[in-house]
Amino acid sequence: IVHNCGKTPQALGYLASNNKTALVVCPKTVRRKWNSEAIKFFNKYYNKENVSEVTVKNIKKITDFSKFKLVSANYEMFKKMITSGILKENMFDAIVIDESHKIKNKKAQLTLLALTVKKFFKHRICLTGTGVKNERKDLDTQLNFVNENFLNGGSLAGMTIGGAWN
Repeated sequence: IVHNCGKTPQALGYLASNNKTALVVCPKTVRRKWNSEAIKFFNKYYNKENVSEVTVKNIKKITDFSKFKLVSANYEMFKKMITSGILKENMFDAIVIDESHKIKNKKAQLTLLALTVKKFFKHRICLTGTGVKNERKDLDTQLNFVNENFLNGGSLAGMTIGGAWN
């Protein structure tokens, strides 16, 4: 039983209960927390042998990601995985973007990279506890990352608040 019903355990619960392998992209400060919570709360699915993190020290050493059910990487390592060609299609079933408001700017390098590899993952999850600070359109890129057909090519920017909620 998971008593902590935060974003991390909920996402991990979804992944574990559906037998999905996943890459978690998150801030460096919580990279280890993702792995420890996976093992702590879902130890029938995750263990020390099938959970890893991508760091500066091991990014070149990990050559076989197929043995992992969960791999966490901070944003910088995620960028390196993409630009170096380490990240390939079908390596993981799912990607979780933690603090997904970091991909709200559709012109930012991180956002552009994330959008280029979204096709690599059948399941895409965005998590954030940060509300929309400026405009409704700040959600456009995050929603597009999860499902490019969600807004039917449109934008939340021109919608009324009620329309956006719908």
